[in-house]
Amino acid sequence: VGVLYKKNGVRIERFLDGGEQERNLRASTLNTPGIVGLGIAIEKAVKNLEENARKMREVRDYFVEKVQNSLDYIMYNGPKDQNKRLPGNSDFSFVGIEGEGILFHLDIAGIAVSSGSACSSGSLDPSHVLLAIGVPMAIAHGSIRFSFGKSNTKEEADYVVDVLVKTVNQLRAMSPIYEELKGEYEKCIMKK
Repeated sequence: VGVLYKKNGVRIERFLDGGEQERNLRASTLNTPGIVGLGIAIEKAVKNLEENARKMREVRDYFVEKVQNSLDYIMYNGPKDQNKRLPGNSDFSFVGIEGEGILFHLDIAGIAVSSGSACSSGSLDPSHVLLAIGVPMAIAHGSIRFSFGKSNTKEEADYVVDVLVKTVNQLRAMSPIYEELKGEYEKCIMKK
């Protein structure tokens, strides 16, 4: 069960052939329990939306500041104005190392992060979005997205930063391109 918001005038193709339910767009009997469950889930999601967003922003902002104060040669990707971001989202590029290496080390430590969007999982290409906002390809390869939920705490953020700093320093010590990419990073920062 899901919700589709369709603008007037936008034509969509039938989802299932057969009957003429849903204005001839979908055949089959409606999943009434699923529809009711979706309605309850939406009610719960919006009930404390502002409070939950505030909690996520608070932990995210704390995390971002700690990362920026703990590591050099990083890029905080996306709008610098925290109010123009999703409340639980932060994305960093770590110069000189691959995102997959960071992801692997954090995963072993029990930390779930992403090195790309869900729609591009399996691809080794850097994010086209990061490239479009001017992150150089070699640096975009070292990107990790951190997402926070309403139940995450500052103590958890501290743990992630501790593991992240150790991981980044360890991987950079082994990186054959770290020193070379520092120059590219400096040029990129100068443009901004």
